[in-house]
Amino acid sequence: MKIGLFFGSFNPIHNGHLIIANKMYEAAGFDEVWFIPSPQNPFKEQKDLLPFIYRYEMIQNVIESQPHLKVDPIEDSLDIPSYTITTLEALHRLYPKNEFHIIMGTDILIDFHLWKEYEKILKTTQLHVYNRTIDEDIKKSKSDKIHYYSLPLLDISSTSIRASIHSGKSVIGELDSKVWQIIKKQKWYF
Repeated sequence: MKIGLFFGSFNPIHNGHLIIANKMYEAAGFDEVWFIPSPQNPFKEQKDLLPFIYRYEMIQNVIESQPHLKVDPIEDSLDIPSYTITTLEALHRLYPKNEFHIIMGTDILIDFHLWKEYEKILKTTQLHVYNRTIDEDIKKSKSDKIHYYSLPLLDISSTSIRASIHSGKSVIGELDSKVWQIIKKQKWYF
């Protein structure tokens, strides 16, 4: 199967993540898109990061009616911080018949050269990059391993959602109602 891997903290998962996953599923012709939540991103602080299990469960709840979307807890069993190369190697061992591809935004591609063993990743894995910025001057790599997609620009981020919740502002339209109900019940980010 052709699997698109969507890495992130998903702290919390929001409608932008779901739109990207579904649009990339269609545009790239994936059989499935797997959300891969990270226990700790090596490029981000852990401030306000909910425990892995809560973020994993939020993803499970919001995708349960979409059979082409999955969530895999693999990074919770790997060393911290999470490195994509390590995750890819573990996934290839567990699912040797699957073909794995990485989904990322242009904002992530800009720093891709900072990833651990990024050259090895690029030799073995296709990158599927969606626009995340209005900057048209991003230099597109000539690599046949990188594919670009034009998706609607979404001004939604987990950081701004957490800040809105903390300050009592509305997040209607940014979060799936199931996720919002869980957050309110647990009083996360308040």
